[in-house]
Order: sequence, then C-alpha cells, then structure tokens
Amino acid sequence: MSIVAIYSFEGRFAGKSEYEFFYPEVDAVHKCMLFLVQTDDVESWEGATVECAKYGFTDIQPNGFGVMIPEVLDEEAYQGFRVNYDEALQLGSSLIYYANA
Repeated sequence: MSIVAIYSFEGRFAGKSEYEFFYPEVDAVHKCMLFLVQTDDVESWEGATVECAKYGFTDIQPNGFGVMIPEVLDEEAYQGFRVNYDEALQLGSSLIYYANA
C-alpha cells in the first residue's frame, strides 16, 4: 500500500527542472514541501533529495518529515493541500515552494 509522505525543506532553485511548474527565480532559496508517494512511512531524505533535484532544487536543508493522513484533507485548514495530495498520488510527487519565505 502506498502512502504520501511530506518532506519540508529549504533549498536553492538551480534552474534545471524535469517538471513543468511556475519556476522561482534561479538561485533563490525557498522553504518547500515535497509530497512524495512511498511504499512505507519510513523517512528517506535520500529519495526525497533525488526527487527535489527533479524539481530543480539543490542544497537541501531538511526541516521535517510526516505522513499525510488523508482524512485531515476534509478539514478546512488543510483543504488547500488536496491538490498536492492528489497530484502526488497520480504522478508520484508534488512540490510547494513558498515564494516569500
């Protein structure tokens, strides 16, 4: 059974991404959240860092790890993460970067 893990980190956008999304400025440092499909709930920064690089982020500084509990997405405070959760389930991962962080 797959789960969606959430890795929070700070990283530098290097400008080379395998995925299309609204890119931040090259060399800018941002706080981010990576939603990553995994087969278990074990923290794996090695795998998360590889996926972060696919989004163009390097110099990863880990800040936290958790497992998404799908039921919380029904709560108003977490409904904004539904699109990232669904995208991760469909594509394997989803990334949020905070432009003003």
